[in-house]
Amino acid sequence: MGFHLAVDGGNSKTVAVVVESDGTVRGRGRGGCCDIYATARPQDGVAEVVAAVTRATREAGDPELAGAAFRLASCDWPEDLQWWTGQLRDQLPQLGGLDHDTLQVGNDALSSLRLGDLQGVGVSVVVGTGPAIGARNVDGREAWSGVWIYDSMAGIGLSDAAMAAVCKAWLGIAPQTALTPALLEFFDEPDVWHLNHSFRRRFDARDPAELRRATRTVMRVAAGGDPVARQLVAEQGRLFADYAQAVAGQAGVGTGDGLPVVLNGSIATSELVVVRDALVAALGERFPDSAVIVAEASPIDGAVLDALAAGGVELTAALRDRIVATVHPEDFLTT
Repeated sequence: MGFHLAVDGGNSKTVAVVVESDGTVRGRGRGGCCDIYATARPQDGVAEVVAAVTRATREAGDPELAGAAFRLASCDWPEDLQWWTGQLRDQLPQLGGLDHDTLQVGNDALSSLRLGDLQGVGVSVVVGTGPAIGARNVDGREAWSGVWIYDSMAGIGLSDAAMAAVCKAWLGIAPQTALTPALLEFFDEPDVWHLNHSFRRRFDARDPAELRRATRTVMRVAAGGDPVARQLVAEQGRLFADYAQAVAGQAGVGTGDGLPVVLNGSIATSELVVVRDALVAALGERFPDSAVIVAEASPIDGAVLDALAAGGVELTAALRDRIVATVHPEDFLTT
């Protein structure tokens, strides 16, 4: 069955692995943001994917590939998929031996589906720095959230909402919250005025992305019982359930079909269970006949299963378990 290439590309990083048909990793590569809607130029996103793939295939000895799966943020519209496929074929000669069936290019929201069902059907809810929701029914029909999300969600949503809650409490128009001392300590600011000033002033302001680092602090405060923080977490659960139900419907997955709902992403799988508990509860209400499964592996491992399937490998529970048990270097998947 030869070698297989799997790529999972997002806003924080792009990772690529080359595996043998038994799931053994032979090469790894890492790049930056591949989202063509978030980079200065679309080609900048492509360059990150090409760099990650080149590193992975070189480390594996530049083998001939039997199958490949690319799960990429920004594969949102049909023309995006077509454009990405063309770019990958033009810039990665490693893909030259692959046809339409053995080269799969799709949205990154689909990468975790086979971690819940080997046939790759069901609903995937990825909660990391940002949100990604995908679904596939038994006939192969697919849908994903992509650019259809109109709410602030996941790590971005939690940190933005926490900052708003702290500032509104300081203004006296919202309840006081334990988030205030927690964020002041985290960002080493003396009071809320200076905290807000540090992010929103015109000159020498903090990078807005720095606020995302406070997500785990928000989760810890919620776990400690603060009612304001807990309400923020509950709202995230409701939002993800809303969008998951909508995306599932677009893919023809009914809430009573019994197909699995897979949770993945750094927040959903964190040792801080407060957000996960809210997600499981909210999704369980929307999909009462489905098992809500917390993934025990990263999205790249789901993409590996996609790549193996594309290359004609028969997927088994034992093979999935072997891939899930793979230990990647600590700095390979961290953001």
